[in-house]
Amino acid sequence: MRNITFLFLLGCIFNICAASGQKTTAIFLVSRLEGKLCPNKQELLNNRKDYCLEKRPLITSNNFAAISDIYITPDGKKRQLDILLTPKGSKMLNSLTLVSRNFQIALVVNDQLVSIIVVRPPFNSRLINLWDHFDNQDFERIHNELKQSVSLE
Repeated sequence: MRNITFLFLLGCIFNICAASGQKTTAIFLVSRLEGKLCPNKQELLNNRKDYCLEKRPLITSNNFAAISDIYITPDGKKRQLDILLTPKGSKMLNSLTLVSRNFQIALVVNDQLVSIIVVRPPFNSRLINLWDHFDNQDFERIHNELKQSVSLE
């Protein structure tokens, strides 16, 4: 019996180690906690500002239905890409708008905090827009990593 328990525990340890080696691409709720109380402090890419994120993702990449190509907005001033959420992912954000008037979500791509998005009620769309003013050198890399995370699901 001890051998079976040992093998089970050893298997669990190896599975945890393998799972922890994966990089996270997900949407997190931005927490109001600060300092040592923060469960998941992250620095925003290209901004150097720290944000406190909830420990667990709100929406994982398996709730990203598709990632658009990068396109120029009609005014010609920004590049944009869209994340199409699954109905389940969209429902999750919409249900939060029923409880909170305005809140922030954080997009983490391959363990990097890449965007903070303010969500205002009601959230009846399945689209989340990311844009830049042609000044983010990482925008195309982020786009490619997002597309890759969707194709892996």
